[in-house]
Amino acid sequence: MAITLHSQPQFFQPACNPYIWVFSSNQTAQPNFSFIVELYVDFVLVSTHQVFNESLNYAKFDASGDLRCLLTSEMVTTGALLTYYDPALAFVNIKIYEKYGTPPTIQPGFVQGTVNRAWNASLRHPDFINYDHLDYMVSKLNPNSGNILFLTDFPRSRKYFVGLYESAFLTFIARGSATSYNIIFNLYDITNTLVATDTINISLALNIGVIDCAPQNLISNTSFTLANF
Repeated sequence: MAITLHSQPQFFQPACNPYIWVFSSNQTAQPNFSFIVELYVDFVLVSTHQVFNESLNYAKFDASGDLRCLLTSEMVTTGALLTYYDPALAFVNIKIYEKYGTPPTIQPGFVQGTVNRAWNASLRHPDFINYDHLDYMVSKLNPNSGNILFLTDFPRSRKYFVGLYESAFLTFIARGSATSYNIIFNLYDITNTLVATDTINISLALNIGVIDCAPQNLISNTSFTLANF
């Protein structure tokens, strides 16, 4: 038995785009050969698949069909400054076995991938092929730390006008190892002049967080006042 895992999904990846592992075996010449792939979601076996090599001894498995059926995400209506959004996420992994012989039987031993995180989302194709979770993940281990982006896709060159009670959501992903986050709010006027700033510490371990930047929400939860707006 010699299964090699060549590529797998990123540490964070949208569930509804291709969610693919590529692997190979040196036993594909055996009679009736196939791979058996077990898909684990939140560390529970949810489905088993028979996969055949497609090019020489290489094969792939795409879990997006299963994941888009299993993951859901509700509209954020809590009114909280930061909402714990981990129900939209699942921990995903696979185990790969070889099956061959006459009659074919599953061989002892398996290869297991790295546990990664899928969340209920889908990117447009140009965005997905350029997607790198390190552009978005809050973590001291992230080499891009200090320059990460929110998942919210809105051009920085444009202004987004909201009413006093109208929500404006900013979503971020985090490695999940921290138990608290310092969120820095900077408020600028239309000329891009800094009006006010505040730092809020929120004690919450999460993988996905949603910030509700409604003006009244900021007034209620930070040092900002109505006069700042």
